[in-house]
Amino acid sequence: MFGGHGLFLDDLMLALITRAEVLHLKADDENHAAFEAVEMKPHGKRPCHQVRSAVMEEAGALLEWAEGTVTAARGAKPARVKGKSRR
Repeated sequence: MFGGHGLFLDDLMLALITRAEVLHLKADDENHAAFEAVEMKPHGKRPCHQVRSAVMEEAGALLEWAEGTVTAARGAKPARVKGKSRR
């Protein structure tokens, strides 16, 4: 679907790893600016941002970004399954 692997917590997609082995964390209106401020680039039109290598190397920093990602994923609208309507 997006050329990589999705990382999930329960039924929430939190991140994706692209074929180029790059981690992207989910963003929303609340944390998008924080990603942009540290030059973590968005992944195309998806609401995900590339995680910089410096963040990947520091567990505490990665955990902070991941917590914002969980919040973003919980606030996202559920994906619509093709052929099924929500009621």
